[in-house]
Amino acid sequence: MFLSSSSAASLRAASGRTTGSSNTNNAAMKYFDSFQQSIDEPCFADLTAEDLSEPQAIQLKFHDWACSMIRNPPMFQNKPVDPETTLKNYFGLVKTRFMEDDRFKDHVDFKGDMAWHSAYKTELIKAINDKINKGGVDGDIDDSDMHVAIMRKHLSCIDVNEEDVPDLVTLMGKLAASSITNNYQLRALINATFIADGRPGEGKFFNMRSWNYSNGHKCLTGSWKDIKNCTEKLATFCNDFDQWETDVYDSFGDYWSVENGLVRKLVGGRMGLKSNFAFPMCQDRTDGWTARIIASTLSNLVPACQKKKVTGKSLRYGATTSMHEHPDITHTELLAVGGWWSKDNSSHYTVGRVAIHMGPMRALAGYCNVRKAHVPPRLGALGEVELPLMETLADKLYLTNLNQFKVGGHLRPLIRIVLATNIKNFNKKLATLGIDNASVSRLISVAGSCGIPLERLKEMSSTIDDDFRLQNIQGIELGAGIERLLEHNNTLMTQMVSKISELNATIKTQNQRIGCLETLQQQSKISSSMIPLASPQAINRVRLLQDAAESPRPQQRPKLAQPAQVQQQQQRSPLRDYAVGILQRVTGIRRDAIPVNEEVTAIASSSYDASPSISRVIIELVKAHQLGPNVQYIDTTPPPSLFPAISSGNRNVYKWAMKVIKKVITKEQDKLFRSASNAKDPDLTAVVSSCAELERNIIPWVLEKEGVKENSRNNKALVYGIGNRAKKLGESHFSDLKGFEDLRNIFGGKK
Repeated sequence: MFLSSSSAASLRAASGRTTGSSNTNNAAMKYFDSFQQSIDEPCFADLTAEDLSEPQAIQLKFHDWACSMIRNPPMFQNKPVDPETTLKNYFGLVKTRFMEDDRFKDHVDFKGDMAWHSAYKTELIKAINDKINKGGVDGDIDDSDMHVAIMRKHLSCIDVNEEDVPDLVTLMGKLAASSITNNYQLRALINATFIADGRPGEGKFFNMRSWNYSNGHKCLTGSWKDIKNCTEKLATFCNDFDQWETDVYDSFGDYWSVENGLVRKLVGGRMGLKSNFAFPMCQDRTDGWTARIIASTLSNLVPACQKKKVTGKSLRYGATTSMHEHPDITHTELLAVGGWWSKDNSSHYTVGRVAIHMGPMRALAGYCNVRKAHVPPRLGALGEVELPLMETLADKLYLTNLNQFKVGGHLRPLIRIVLATNIKNFNKKLATLGIDNASVSRLISVAGSCGIPLERLKEMSSTIDDDFRLQNIQGIELGAGIERLLEHNNTLMTQMVSKISELNATIKTQNQRIGCLETLQQQSKISSSMIPLASPQAINRVRLLQDAAESPRPQQRPKLAQPAQVQQQQQRSPLRDYAVGILQRVTGIRRDAIPVNEEVTAIASSSYDASPSISRVIIELVKAHQLGPNVQYIDTTPPPSLFPAISSGNRNVYKWAMKVIKKVITKEQDKLFRSASNAKDPDLTAVVSSCAELERNIIPWVLEKEGVKENSRNNKALVYGIGNRAKKLGESHFSDLKGFEDLRNIFGGKK
């Protein structure tokens, strides 16, 4: 931020300088004021003597400014300012401005030789030179605190927002699905850089002359150039445990297949010096370009708010952080993979050995148990008979003029592992990327030319994938194991709560059924008590029936044949069925042994005088669907099952009983009865319970109207009894029903 004209004028007046001050002086103060702004403190012109009155306050201010410039060196035209000349001059000019200003010239920090200023300046110049020469690439120097780490895969228990940086699996999946130039070579370069824990520009120097496939350790090894320390370190690569996106072997397979990554141009009929570099697109460019293309690719795949924080260094930060946080990776292994050399010669016996890289390599590839030996995908899982066909498929899929990858070459085992990996991941990529993806369609096309149809290719993919997972069964990782146990426990708890709810519902239903059974038992006792069993006539009639059932029936004169329709009506007569049922309960004779004749009908007819209960009437009306939305109780037809032959007088008594029901029934009961009556298959459990409650309310209402205070045992809610009582009470007690035209007049508060 530049100073305002008034502030600049006052500053010049205070310092004794004229308007002809040099541009260099202004530039120096601009950088200092920018630093002040970044820490929310006033610019130089707005500082007061009290702000820096304490001893060593100015020293501390210069110290903080120097540290800030080390983190973010001043830039000019996208290049760092020369520390030996310009930056050194800036640091001295700002000190001079402080010493010449009346506010600070007498400060105690300016007494003596001011060795602190010289020390800070020397350290500042050295640090920035080191950063440019070793850490920075082509002037690409950022605040290291601003870099974010890109991890292989986020833990499933962590919520990832849309604004967060995606994991490497997500980024590489997007890259594989994209159509940008060299996307398959870029994916292989990024995955290799991550697994090697390398700096972003170092992949340019990855030379296949150093490659070797270790059958003992089941991994690819090679030399990785450490451009910061001008050395080389060992890099090892294995298959990813469960993600095709970050699998180095799958990345190489797609690159070699789609972009002919193993074909090199000949120079004068011979291989050129650059023919063995793994990533040819980087060879005619600098390592800085390689770093920038990685940074650009990654930043284009992340949310806009994170683009500035994602660089090529994010891969190294992510890999190093992953190994550092892994409980099974030792500090020595971390140093070996990252290339941090010790001062003694122990690194000679540790860093260069493949065994020490196994644990970190598996950790970066997603294996839970890094101490368990891994097994790569195997073409042998398809059976020995398929192996010659697989060799043909490899030659057609990965075209090459490099002898080490051909049959008999020392990297031919790597080709077989890469092919097995591509086939293993085929089903997953087909589902994720689709059949039109270049890598998927290329494998389908080449396999088809070898006589392998799509369905057979899918079967091969499943076979190799199942074999790989079987061979690499891992021990349960502590965090993931606890998470799965908690998830299982939550599932059991949910099921238990559901079972308890079902049990409570069952108990409630059982209680309702018990209540219904008790009500039906009470009603049965009432009905049985009305049968005249104690009379001598009834006993004689029962004996006659028993004798008739036990003795053969006498010969009778043949009668004229009746039409089948008449016989069927007689058999289905409600009166006869009712009579048979009563005699079965009374005599204990089997139902099929009871003769249905005029004698039985006469006995049963006498039981109708007892009349059914109010509850039975309501239940039969509901079962017969007679209670429609606008049907009045007084208009209902007496149920034939209870009143098979009802006289006009009894019909009148029945209507008087319905008047009582309409007078006493509640809104809830009426709603329940009508709802059940309109149902296709009504549930009578609640209906029976409400009917019993209605009966208990009817008797007190009738007794109250009759002037009887106490309820005797003989007062039962039987239809004819209630009807006769209501008829004796007269119309005065039912005058507010207004002819029973509208139930709303009753339930609307007009009783």
